[in-house]
Amino acid sequence: MNPYIPLSIWAICLATGVVGSFWHKKNEVKVNRISGLIGLLSCFTLITFIRVFIIGRSSNVAQFAGEEGMDLWRFWFEVWPLNLFGNFILGIVALTLLFLRPHPHNDTRSFIYRILVFVGIGLSIFHSIRFMPDA
Repeated sequence: MNPYIPLSIWAICLATGVVGSFWHKKNEVKVNRISGLIGLLSCFTLITFIRVFIIGRSSNVAQFAGEEGMDLWRFWFEVWPLNLFGNFILGIVALTLLFLRPHPHNDTRSFIYRILVFVGIGLSIFHSIRFMPDA
């Protein structure tokens, strides 16, 4: 399977969910803004993943990273707990937001954006677990 397909789905979910969550009128409920904010926080994992593994072409295994990729591996090792546990907390908040009613009551866009943010955070957790640093 092409490794860029899950990465593209991950980026599209987070981008659409974040932009859509902030694209509302001022008098609407704050749930959409909270959803957009947690999506933005989850984008940190996406950005570090792209920097370390796509642009830097490093590995999550220290021996495979080589001399040029060792600094990127060390960066991933140091930021990995923040990515994993932070995204677990964001996932719980996103799941809680999914159970709140859309406002106004027949606005399905709000619910769809919250689902996209939840899926994006789930993909952040998946990539954090899948690419756990290894010595």
